[in-house]
Amino acid sequence: AMAMSAAKPVLALGIIVGAGKLLLQRTFRFVANARSQEAFMATILFTVMATSTLTEGLGLSDTLGAFLAGVMLAETSYVHQVEADIKPFRGLLLGLFFVTVGFSIDIPLLFRAPLAVGSLVLGLIALKTGIIAALGAWVRRMS
Repeated sequence: AMAMSAAKPVLALGIIVGAGKLLLQRTFRFVANARSQEAFMATILFTVMATSTLTEGLGLSDTLGAFLAGVMLAETSYVHQVEADIKPFRGLLLGLFFVTVGFSIDIPLLFRAPLAVGSLVLGLIALKTGIIAALGAWVRRMS
């Protein structure tokens, strides 16, 4: 039962990425031939919103969907055009991302279990510090 629960999201994500690779290249080629910057931007935003909505509908995170859309957009041959079109909005989109992450914080949990939350935060920081230190030592040995 647990394997089936894990397999469902993996299968769903595989289908999304596979279909995205097939459809995005053709879609962007069609839109690029129209030579409309507005249509190109609309296609980028639609891709992100559709993928985000689809993953949320499958019971996964909408943020995961937006991330997947970014990965799929980065794999098209139009990645440079996508980056150029998104550049003016990058700060706004980054701010929007952090605001939505901030809204998802469970403030009552912080008051209900401050020791558990604090311990987990400190543990995560220690784990990340250990990983970075180990990677730094490994890179130093390799050079």
